[in-house]
Amino acid sequence: MTEYWSNNDRGYRLRLWIDQTGQSTAENYSNIRVRLALLNTTTTFAEYNCSAYVDLAGQRLNWSGRPSMLSYNQTIMLIDQTIRVNHDSDGKKVFGLMAHFNGSGGYSPGTLTVGSSTFRCTDIARASSINNMTGTLGSAMTININRKVSSFTHTVKYNFGALNGTIATGAGASVSWTPPLNLATAMPNKTSDWGNITVDTYNGSTKIGSATCRLTL
Repeated sequence: MTEYWSNNDRGYRLRLWIDQTGQSTAENYSNIRVRLALLNTTTTFAEYNCSAYVDLAGQRLNWSGRPSMLSYNQTIMLIDQTIRVNHDSDGKKVFGLMAHFNGSGGYSPGTLTVGSSTFRCTDIARASSINNMTGTLGSAMTININRKVSSFTHTVKYNFGALNGTIATGAGASVSWTPPLNLATAMPNKTSDWGNITVDTYNGSTKIGSATCRLTL
């Protein structure tokens, strides 16, 4: 939970809480709970027309009413809503926010503002991962891909010394591959050596990220 405070007007202040309450890896979004409260200390008022709003992540949450604060050190909750905030394609999201309150003169609060700030959501792991593996030249092997989202596809590539190529495109959770015998030219005078397997993750035509592991032959 992160909290933000407004300016002080005769003891009146706004308090804004932002909580990330959940995430969807498959749909790449966070649930964000937004709470805005009015607090007083030593000034009271009754039933003045007031309004407030919170702007965040391209959305506006509005409130209006005729609240009363009849005793000192009270808190009135103005807004308590949970919204969906979509992440960027790489699973990251930082969004801007601010809040504003308007009273209507007299004993009611004047203008209270939570200045522009930002909130960073927890990154959503989107790119698939892959573990180090061992194979044999000329023998079929299975490359297992650890998918975070079942609908994502992959381009699988190898790099072995000066040799490289594409193993598969549009792959799912596994790929069958036979390391070609010509990879032996990349390890002269050796019985074993290592290279890399790289998996690029795609959501449709959008590249989400990459992962690389060691391939020992």
